[in-house]
Amino acid sequence: MRKLFKYSLIFLAVLTALLGVLSLGGWFYLNRHKAEIIRYVKTESAKSLNGDLSIGDISASRFHTFPQVSVAMDDVRRRDSLWVRHHHDLLYARKAYASLDIFQLVTGHLRLSKIILENAAIYIYTDSTGYSNTSVFRKKPAPQKETLQQKHYPNVELRNASLVVEKKDKHKFFSFDISRLLCKIKMAEDQPALDMDINLSVRVKSLIFNPEKGSFIEGKTVQGKFKARFNPHSKILQFDQIKLNIDNQVFKAGGKFFLAEVPALFTLSLETENLEYKKAVSFLSKNIRTKLNLYDISGEISTVKCSLDQTDSGFRTPLIRLYVNVKNKSIHTPLADLGKTSFTGFFTNESVKGSGHEDENSLLRFTAVDGNWQDIPFHSDSMNIRNLIQPIMSCNIKSGFRLEALNNFFADGTIAFTRGNGKADLRYRGPITEAADISKNLNGIFLLDSAEFTYLPRNFNLFNGKGKIRFSGADMFIDDLYVNTGGTDLLMNGSMKNLFSLMDKNDKELDLD
Repeated sequence: MRKLFKYSLIFLAVLTALLGVLSLGGWFYLNRHKAEIIRYVKTESAKSLNGDLSIGDISASRFHTFPQVSVAMDDVRRRDSLWVRHHHDLLYARKAYASLDIFQLVTGHLRLSKIILENAAIYIYTDSTGYSNTSVFRKKPAPQKETLQQKHYPNVELRNASLVVEKKDKHKFFSFDISRLLCKIKMAEDQPALDMDINLSVRVKSLIFNPEKGSFIEGKTVQGKFKARFNPHSKILQFDQIKLNIDNQVFKAGGKFFLAEVPALFTLSLETENLEYKKAVSFLSKNIRTKLNLYDISGEISTVKCSLDQTDSGFRTPLIRLYVNVKNKSIHTPLADLGKTSFTGFFTNESVKGSGHEDENSLLRFTAVDGNWQDIPFHSDSMNIRNLIQPIMSCNIKSGFRLEALNNFFADGTIAFTRGNGKADLRYRGPITEAADISKNLNGIFLLDSAEFTYLPRNFNLFNGKGKIRFSGADMFIDDLYVNTGGTDLLMNGSMKNLFSLMDKNDKELDLD
């Protein structure tokens, strides 16, 4: 055992020494061929890039990427031919390291194994005419499969970098602070694609598809280690079921980015569990947050699924679909507070297909709703809220309950129910904000059975109440409401026109018969 340990140490020492010698030899080689290396870098760059490449200084580095030898470059800039017009460097790196393959180097060949950019800024700019500073990339015909598989792609690492994508022609602005991005690249064996192992830590400063609506996931940190695939032929980047940590919430994500398109099209999906409502809303753009902040859900949402689809270049804002599943939570809405509520929720910014991804064309839909309002249980197959600018609700509500629960509505001390049953089947359509100048419509029936209650100001008891109250549009009708006072039977019929004027505390338009 001791001999094995001893031989292992000797082997490790010899290997370290060999690597040290190779590294030292590479360092001497680079220092003696500095001018040749600069020419090589610029020549290789010119094969695939137009524009101007400038390097402030170049030196050999033995220790930054040990045991590999690196070329250290200061103040690296890449500019397109129209830089004087827009003044945006496609790339600036205060420090760049190009790690060289030692075994290729000793044979007299320069081959990059890794590129490191420190304190770098990448700015992809498109002006109002559609011209982009990415024009520095030469367009070449797709290579044959055999040629592509022989091509070598170095690994890439960004440290303390920034990325900005500004599209003046499409009014889009994306900005990211990248604390670290490591991308290890290898060729797929059976197809012309690059498999990438990515280690990412980035903060989203801005993700604006429409300046009037604000940014998505603004100020959120995104971290993850995942695999992705890029096809150099089609310029498609895609990943599926990867794990991302967004603002300390774990998501499963899938995406497909069509980078050859102008503008670049994409689809992106996110899925998570046990997400707080306020945090979920904070991921959305300002215009959506403003509306959804009128609501609140206690605790955590069981499941959340969201998708962004920007495959239709005719719309400035991507198509949004959001699905949530809520179980037994307290809900706050502009109309009422609900308890022990469960539902499946859906949001989209394209209620009517082809009519735009706008607030006016947005839809909130809640299905399989079961809850409790003022101690009254209720069920709704569907609740829809359309138009985030002037929200209109349409819903069907069914409920069966003990009449004692209605005492909460008579807080002024006029009526107190002591027994009986109530049953409601109502359909409502109208605004959910007081400022909206839109008519309200309530249709359906309310049935009473075996009701007993007291008219408190006179201490007057009534028994065996039963009957039907009918709602039609803005009016209410009483159909054969029967009650017994003990020695007298009473039968009431009547109507109340403009019922909502009473609810709005405006009895000027009230018509009571």
